[in-house]
Amino acid sequence: MFTLSTWAEHRLAFADWLVDELIKRYAIPHKLAKAWVDDELILPLLDGLDEVASDHREACVTAINGFVREHGLLPLVVCSRKADYEALSVRLRLPSAVIIQSLSRRQVQSYVEQAGMSLAGLRTVLHDDDDLWELLNTPLMLNIMALAYQGQAPDAIHTSGTIDARRTQLFAAYTEAMFRRRVKAIPYTPEQTERWLAWLARAMKTHQQSVFYLEWLQPNWLLGQRQQQLVTFITSVAQFISICRWLQLIHKNRLALLENAPFSALWARKRYRVAQRFRQYLRATNCYKLSDSGLEQLAPTPSRTAPCRPPKIGCSSCLRT
Repeated sequence: MFTLSTWAEHRLAFADWLVDELIKRYAIPHKLAKAWVDDELILPLLDGLDEVASDHREACVTAINGFVREHGLLPLVVCSRKADYEALSVRLRLPSAVIIQSLSRRQVQSYVEQAGMSLAGLRTVLHDDDDLWELLNTPLMLNIMALAYQGQAPDAIHTSGTIDARRTQLFAAYTEAMFRRRVKAIPYTPEQTERWLAWLARAMKTHQQSVFYLEWLQPNWLLGQRQQQLVTFITSVAQFISICRWLQLIHKNRLALLENAPFSALWARKRYRVAQRFRQYLRATNCYKLSDSGLEQLAPTPSRTAPCRPPKIGCSSCLRT
């Protein structure tokens, strides 16, 4: 799956953008990613056409059409909200379209009733407030409302005003419910968390990103030049410390090898001497020989009847006596 909102940041050729996304999101090597795209070994699912910046949305559709023209037999799926797509003057050159219908009242009522007493308050409010049903047109909004008003009494569910005002009230209740779900105590107040999340949302919108990746945070996201310089300095120091620790680890391993080298040499020399003595003993007895397959017993000499002095292990003449 590829998130189309990042295309507007650099507006690359669509095939090059797919290669870049494979590298960034899925850690695919550049050579392999390019081969997959060129050989049509991927099935792109392009999500969020409506999340592309409005100034570049039609250019994105044009880029997709150019890719489809070059790779006509490659299956491709583009997801978008219907209203945002219909507002465009350019259309996608795809053979078919599927429209996902909004949730019906019967489906919403069935979901709320199956939740039981935990959503009894929401069930009462929905019965008395027909305007609130306009927010429950997608599974996402239904899930958000269920989490926000779970276990709430009808009087505690505040919904009034326009549809935008009701949506704002719903998200505020959802945020409070998420704070209450915290298991461990966190040294940040809800106000600090909301302020930082608001900054992160604005920065992601500025840089045409709809999915948050920690490794994509860059110093230029900060507003002040001093803050950018501070982050760059801290990053450089952290990298320097990591390199020093890595070199220290290599040095310790090398010292450990040098310390163990005399002992290893003595042990190998001792084993070699034992093996040499064992070979000499086998040659002296003439009863066994050492080959690649192991010890082999020598055939007894037919003319020999007298026992050996001293007796030899495995000699047939010695065994007869």
